[in-house]
Amino acid sequence: MLELIREQLGMDVFFISEFVEGRRVFRHVATAPAMGIIHVGGSHAMEDSICEQVLDGRVPNLAHDLRVLRTRQPLPEVTKPIGTHISVPVVMPDGSIYGTLCGFAVERTVDLSARDVRRLEVAAQATARVLAQAAGHATAG
Repeated sequence: MLELIREQLGMDVFFISEFVEGRRVFRHVATAPAMGIIHVGGSHAMEDSICEQVLDGRVPNLAHDLRVLRTRQPLPEVTKPIGTHISVPVVMPDGSIYGTLCGFAVERTVDLSARDVRRLEVAAQATARVLAQAAGHATAG
């Protein structure tokens, strides 16, 4: 699923992260060929990622160019080479936040819209249902 989303949106990297004890852990990763930027199991402190800023509204779900946004507000160093960034929370059926479904393009921008954010939200909902089922939790429709 991640590879399909990555290709359809024209991004270099797409991943599902989990928030664990103040860290963002990469659980599933799809990357363009020769884009070994992040790997399954890798992690960053939440304050060193952009996830927390997206979740609390300091950064929008869709940023067409983080390099431009960086000129207006402080962003974590890890985001320096990122052009377009799109991210939505993965909210579990019980209302808890598992992590994020996130993608980015390195050193370039991609023409995305609010419609793409909505499509990603639907994918995040499906992801949450699959994660809950895999953990043995019942899910509602």
